[in-house]
Amino acid sequence: MVNQPPWLLELIAVLSASPALQESASFEVGFLVSGRPVGLSSPPVRATDGTTATAWIEGSSGTFEQIVSGTLTPQKAFLTDLLSFRGDPEVLLQVTALFEQCARGRSQ
Repeated sequence: MVNQPPWLLELIAVLSASPALQESASFEVGFLVSGRPVGLSSPPVRATDGTTATAWIEGSSGTFEQIVSGTLTPQKAFLTDLLSFRGDPEVLLQVTALFEQCARGRSQ
């Protein structure tokens, strides 16, 4: 898929490079970013349109960039109404672990 947000491409790169994250389970998560749907699935690790997602995370592109960069946690974003979650809680936990892995990778 073309024209994916940079933070989604970073999630894809980190997930592709992490066998432990890939082994956790297969999933597809959808992101509703300022009204535009995008998705991420694994395995295989790839961007999608989110049509078969079992969990959705909604927020702004800026919020997702802050989470991937480690300047904002998904938990704080949720508690301050910058993100909303719905769907399969297990998938949401997997994505939270992926966000945390991205943030750790940037801080090294």
